[in-house]
Amino acid sequence: VRVDTSQWDRAQASYRKALEMAEQDGDREAAFVQLSKLGHVSETRGDRNEAVTYYRRALYLAFELDLPAQRGHLLLALGRLLLDDTAHLNRAMQLLRAAEELLPDNAEVQRLLSRATTRRDRLVRAGVTLPASDDDLRTYARGALERRGPPSQ
Repeated sequence: VRVDTSQWDRAQASYRKALEMAEQDGDREAAFVQLSKLGHVSETRGDRNEAVTYYRRALYLAFELDLPAQRGHLLLALGRLLLDDTAHLNRAMQLLRAAEELLPDNAEVQRLLSRATTRRDRLVRAGVTLPASDDDLRTYARGALERRGPPSQ
């Protein structure tokens, strides 16, 4: 199956240019919006690592700009992206628990948190040691800023 990604490519290029301009102007609100859009486009295109990096950068700005509702949606997106990666399962649960605090009535948060808990319990019963998530979420988000090259996890 061949998928035409040209529209997503154009959107991504446009959002990157807008992000560059926002960062040059010091407009953190505009940078937040563009990072969120870039995360969404990357997730839609199936580039999980790139989406995680953009969402983490947006999450950091959501903390800095005190945007709790937007922070909740970014926490949900990151939890969803990391949920199936055993190495990041504890992080996914941390993200989803924080999303639950900000979005208490969100059915997707509840569903994913239940799925993550079930998965973690099965892995632990099977003797799998899961890496801990030692840092807080603001520190986790800030970590994406330290890698300003091409997005990666």
